[in-house]
Amino acid sequence: MRMALLTTSLIGLQYAPRVVLVTAQPSMLMNLRFTWNVEMTYCTPYLLELGLTKSKISLVWVAGPLSGLIMQPIVGVIADRSKSRWGRRRPFMLCGMVLVSMFLLLLGWTKEVVKMFVTDKEAVREATIFLAVFSIYGIDFAINAVQGSCRGLIVDTLPIPKQQTGSSWASRMVAVGSLVGYGAGAVDLGKIFGPMLGDTQFKQLTAVAAMTLCLTVGITSYSVTERVLISDGKEGEEEQGPLQVLSTIANKAMNLPRGIQAICFVQFWAWIGAY
Repeated sequence: MRMALLTTSLIGLQYAPRVVLVTAQPSMLMNLRFTWNVEMTYCTPYLLELGLTKSKISLVWVAGPLSGLIMQPIVGVIADRSKSRWGRRRPFMLCGMVLVSMFLLLLGWTKEVVKMFVTDKEAVREATIFLAVFSIYGIDFAINAVQGSCRGLIVDTLPIPKQQTGSSWASRMVAVGSLVGYGAGAVDLGKIFGPMLGDTQFKQLTAVAAMTLCLTVGITSYSVTERVLISDGKEGEEEQGPLQVLSTIANKAMNLPRGIQAICFVQFWAWIGAY
């Protein structure tokens, strides 16, 4: 039970960002599936429908790897040194959860938000494209902060002999999140919730994803107690800011041992092939 509570947040983490695909073309909403790969498949038609060119859509999908490259190491370094009485990871999990939920809802109600401030038809179209892309970037950056904190919490909380078991439980929860996401995309949520969560499948999916993320991250945050960091043994060292962290990562990446380089090359080309 403790393992389950510790890794419950990964259900929402796996489920919530997939809702970006809800931006698929309306005729395909009932076939939506929530995985990172399908996100790219279904969001592209929506952006094309809004009038975004194919060359510019490629810039939208830079959000995923870019956010992971920037956010996870920065949040990781800052969280490692955090002496908050709430713990090192949970404050970032909760703040990221709020941001992801806000961006999900903004993505669902993009047109309505734009029309509150703009009336010209062409201006509405351009503003809708901008806000949709902004929401996707916001989701990717914020969800990476949550993801790094959730996985860091597993390592922080469990003793070394149990960390492999914790990793296995994390994989189980990721699979559960994917299954729930696939199922939600195949269900007519309008018949279940009515107009309560919005007047379209798209809006209801974003609302359900936001609530799922809040629920699962909330359960883990409430159930797990972190030890407060008193000292990291580096008081005499100068603390690194975000730019210094990225500079260190770039420097280390250029000087990896040969064995690690080979692994990174394999992973890089595997992802290129997958996409």
